[in-house]
Amino acid sequence: SAKWQTDLRLPACPLATALTYFLDITTPPSQSFLHKLSHMTKQEDDRQCLLALAK
Repeated sequence: SAKWQTDLRLPACPLATALTYFLDITTPPSQSFLHKLSHMTKQEDDRQCLLALAK
């Protein structure tokens, strides 16, 4: 059975801290990232939108 495992390399932190110090939310996602996301979605319309953005 699949269970969540704690990653000891990254300490737990509140979402506000993660957004403030660790994630760049001011830069749009790269085309390659959008393409990878398109393979993960189950909705065909979402997949097409992501692929269009990835061009």
